[in-house]
Amino acid sequence: MNLKNITLLIILTITSLNCEENFSPYDNYQLKYSLNGIIRADTNLQAVTIFKTAEPQQNLVNSNLNDYFVHNAKILLWNGVNKIYFLRDTTIEGNEENSIKNYYYAKFNIQEGDTLEIEALLPDGNRLRSKTIVPEVQLEFNRSSHVIPDSKGGDVVFEWKSNENNLIYIPVFSLIYYVDTGTKLTLKKVTIPWGFVKENGKTIGINKPPTKIPKVVYDLDNVKSVLRNIAKNEPKNSQILISGAILHLRIFDKNLSTYYLSTSRLFDEYTISLDVRDFGNISGGLGIFGSFIEQRFSLLFTDKFLRQFGYKNY
Repeated sequence: MNLKNITLLIILTITSLNCEENFSPYDNYQLKYSLNGIIRADTNLQAVTIFKTAEPQQNLVNSNLNDYFVHNAKILLWNGVNKIYFLRDTTIEGNEENSIKNYYYAKFNIQEGDTLEIEALLPDGNRLRSKTIVPEVQLEFNRSSHVIPDSKGGDVVFEWKSNENNLIYIPVFSLIYYVDTGTKLTLKKVTIPWGFVKENGKTIGINKPPTKIPKVVYDLDNVKSVLRNIAKNEPKNSQILISGAILHLRIFDKNLSTYYLSTSRLFDEYTISLDVRDFGNISGGLGIFGSFIEQRFSLLFTDKFLRQFGYKNY
């Protein structure tokens, strides 16, 4: 499970539970629970978290999130009428500050169109439930050429059509190449940035933020910059063999898409609110349970284009 995604959802839920408008922490305290999980098609290791609200006398800001983790819950995850899976209690290891306790199952694969349901029976008898329908998306990429650059020599443009509306997409564009030393062939991958931002006085490449627009454009100069830079870490340009470029397109289900749209609509594309509570899909509690899939689209480079960098196609 992606540690960053889990952390964001945990902070979102716990912050929202304890930062209500006109809320006095000592009046009408009511214990609440949050379940958060993102079921992923790109791995069979699935994980969810369950946390409780801080008690009135506790200081959430200076506390470890794991202090609010709910142990000994019985969590069931199933796909329709198929086998029921029991999730185990464990910890995602990190440094002392970002290790996160969770429940997991190590061999749970999902398919597009699956309806996944989850139920958590907590030690005090409370029950949390939710479900997600894994996106089943037939993408039609509208790109006349499968090579870079195209006949017009312009930017790299991807457009696609989907059979579902209002879904969130996360595109990541990567260059794939090999380094051939004569005795060893090493596969390498580097991300082609969508844009750039200034961070601590340095220019940092970034991926395109999540979007519901079925189109992404990569400046051809960004592609050229990556091709130039890979040579800086290799002994000879002639040892570099370019395999191609791949667009990885993650597609959120309706739960995650609605969550993103509800929490980011008042902000710019680089920020997200941690105390907006517009959307949740957990029966009996708070939190988000959703899923996503990933599709790919591959491109090749023309020999003429690569020769200007001293490279060859693989």
